[in-house]
Amino acid sequence: MLYVVQRGEVIWALDAATGQQRWHISLEKGGVAPPCIADETVFVAAGSSLYALR
Repeated sequence: MLYVVQRGEVIWALDAATGQQRWHISLEKGGVAPPCIADETVFVAAGSSLYALR
């Protein structure tokens, strides 16, 4: 899986082998911190929310 943050507004999940979109979610408005990875989970902070992607 490949995760892409678009303009700090949307996270896209793409299939790493084919490039096809698997899903996307809108982020809470506000500042977006750089993603962090721990234990095979990607964490993204946006606004006052924390997103954990696995």
